[in-house]
Amino acid sequence: MYARRKLLWQNKESENGRNHPEWLSVGLFTNGQMLDHDDGIVKIARDIDPSFVRISVNAGNSEVYSLVHGTRPGETQVTFEKVLANIEGLAEAKEHYGSSFRIDIGVLITPLILDNLLDLAYALKRIAFRYPGKLNSVAIRPAVWYRGGCWNQKGIAGCLRYLESNERRPEFRGFADCFRDFMSKGEQFPKSVFEKAEKIINEEVRPVLGASLLEANRIDVSLPKQRFDDVTKPASDRKCSLCLAAPLVRFVGPDTSLYHCVERALNPMLRYGKLNEEGLKSLLAHGRQRLGGCLENGCPPVCLLHEYNEMFSNIDAHLKGDENERTQHEIDVAAEYFRERVALGLGRAIVDFI
Repeated sequence: MYARRKLLWQNKESENGRNHPEWLSVGLFTNGQMLDHDDGIVKIARDIDPSFVRISVNAGNSEVYSLVHGTRPGETQVTFEKVLANIEGLAEAKEHYGSSFRIDIGVLITPLILDNLLDLAYALKRIAFRYPGKLNSVAIRPAVWYRGGCWNQKGIAGCLRYLESNERRPEFRGFADCFRDFMSKGEQFPKSVFEKAEKIINEEVRPVLGASLLEANRIDVSLPKQRFDDVTKPASDRKCSLCLAAPLVRFVGPDTSLYHCVERALNPMLRYGKLNEEGLKSLLAHGRQRLGGCLENGCPPVCLLHEYNEMFSNIDAHLKGDENERTQHEIDVAAEYFRERVALGLGRAIVDFI
């Protein structure tokens, strides 16, 4: 990850009509636990300068952070305070080196974070005041249970104790039962959890992160309401009964294994094969047939490609409806543009990169 970005050729014309080189855009998703100043933060800001760095925090205090991330409160390398210090370190390095990457904070909504969301907002705001304009957004998403997921069953007892003994906001004690069902039965959190979270975010969190006399001190809050609405819908009411986006976005593991689904990546049952043994073209052509029935009944109610699937489902509905000719024409125009202006350069770039 710390190597310099490769220079790749895109099929992009300059003013004189010749192709010119472009950087491959990269982003970094991390929990921020193991970043250190010299070997991590400085290299990200000085050498890589990615498009974005997304740090998953998912808690607003040390106790909840340890429960959600499965860490021990006494571990110096993985504490909540250490992660906040690393976020501030990224902001400082971004300012020092004049880097342009975005710093975005990822937050999953569970009953555990409801009473400390505001604490997280204040902690991030303090960093924003020290380094104006360097923290960009907080992206909030609903926690989703799915088969083959990575929720830590060992920590359920501590999570339940925290919820059942909540003194700060006793009204959240009632969510202990739904948390138990989420962990032990795979039942999605009820709509009431997300409605409570939305109220806290709009009435308490947004005013803190957005309040400032200086525009640069403000932190945007991304709250995709459609995701929160769809995550609690029964399967029969979901618009997407088939994943139409999976063929467009693939996940490559550290051992070059190619997986069918980015949401359930690293699941061996969804592995096509290894790029360094068979090659991309062959894996894409034959990989899915090798999976058999492993794709059935494993999708969560919303996933990383949820918005793509919403869009493709709408297109599919139009193709089957009265506007099918117009929709097909627009698809053909877009496909022609992609083949002539994008695909050739993109294909060359991928081949060079691999």
